[in-house]
Amino acid sequence: LRLANCRLPRRSADDFRVALSLLPSTNCTPQTAPPGTSNHEAGLAVDFTCGGTDPIGRSSRCYRWLLRRGHEFGFYNFVSEPWHWSTDGR
Repeated sequence: LRLANCRLPRRSADDFRVALSLLPSTNCTPQTAPPGTSNHEAGLAVDFTCGGTDPIGRSSRCYRWLLRRGHEFGFYNFVSEPWHWSTDGR
């Protein structure tokens, strides 16, 4: 289980501006939070991978482990994104 995503506000804003010049955030899958609104930036959410660089999926052993034990560490899953875990499930 690896932490895959940690966003710093400055980098997030720069990345967001570049991405928006290519495609609106509503066309992103998953939809992208504007800078300053992401719970990743606030340190309240993380994205996980499982032994590689691809986000974890519902069939992975890491996802199943997080479902069983994540709450013990204060992590709750955002249902539509199996890789996204936060302090409040959003």
